[in-house]
Amino acid sequence: MRARLLLFLLIPLFAACSTQVVERAADGPVPPANGERVGDPPGEGTVVGGSEMSSVAPTLSVERFLQAVNAEDLEFKGFIPAVFARLANEKFGEEMADKASIKVTAPKELVRNRKARPDEWENEIITNKFQNPQWPIGQAFYENTEANGKPAFRMLIPEYYSKSCLTCHGSPKGETDVTGFPKEGGRAGELAGAISITLYK
Repeated sequence: MRARLLLFLLIPLFAACSTQVVERAADGPVPPANGERVGDPPGEGTVVGGSEMSSVAPTLSVERFLQAVNAEDLEFKGFIPAVFARLANEKFGEEMADKASIKVTAPKELVRNRKARPDEWENEIITNKFQNPQWPIGQAFYENTEANGKPAFRMLIPEYYSKSCLTCHGSPKGETDVTGFPKEGGRAGELAGAISITLYK
């Protein structure tokens, strides 16, 4: 019950931050229609399809950006869900300061961006619970504990690969995906990551 209440309270705040991220993303260039990669090779703080969404000059409206993302003739539109989630999380963190935080993480072997690496608590839950075959699919874990040296309520929600995820994270393992990263060889239904929520007391 408390977990549901927490999500009910956080979702409107997170949605507002997501809207701001879309507005920031709308400032970026439209990816090329031929589906080719643009910009630097993927790495820390790098996004394919132009510069990182948080550091580009205003050139497009939100409507134009969404029109580009939804265009049927673009093979790869430069919109990466994990990057969007990270930027929304960072914006949420700015707004909530030391009150709460949201982070998308994953098992260590699946993390592509250093900022998404699980902390000790997250890694323990992922390893000992979510990756345990006996753990109920989709069941979140939460407890009163500490975070950054302060008492906190923490919650971790498992996320699983869907069919659409496999374009970049599926097989064959090691093959370069459209963003320039090696595929993980994941299969639909397997653990792909987790949403970590921290509410400081």
